[in-house]
Amino acid sequence: MEQVKKFDALYKKQESYNFLMFSIGKYIFLVAGLFLTLMTFVEGEIYMAVYAFVCLGWSVILHLRPYLIVFENGKQINIYKMLKWMPVRKEDIWKVRAEYLKEFMRKISIVVVIEQIIVVLFSGSFAFFNTLYVIGVLVVVWLSGIICIVFPS
Repeated sequence: MEQVKKFDALYKKQESYNFLMFSIGKYIFLVAGLFLTLMTFVEGEIYMAVYAFVCLGWSVILHLRPYLIVFENGKQINIYKMLKWMPVRKEDIWKVRAEYLKEFMRKISIVVVIEQIIVVLFSGSFAFFNTLYVIGVLVVVWLSGIICIVFPS
């Protein structure tokens, strides 16, 4: 796993522009998704929940994307194809990518839970739907990240 992390550090330094562009997109979708999550708590509209799922899912995908696709000579190459000649196993690559996903999901989870606490404090009422909604958002977003790790295109 250390070899994969070293490769990631070198690749991130070499392709800093791509990482910057993916980070900008990630934060745009993240802010939109967190705002829609907050509005779902306040308004209770189900279509906002769907938009929040989509935005947060895209932020996770854009967070993982630079670690799964390598640009070489203007073409996108799957990271698994590039590293197949290296002495690393595919499972090690998955574990490292899952660690990146876990870090990112921890940050999203903390913000979403804080949003729910703020809404409960200001509205003065607790709804069981809000708790289920938080769990649902986090599970769906986490699953989109796992799918992105296992099946990068």
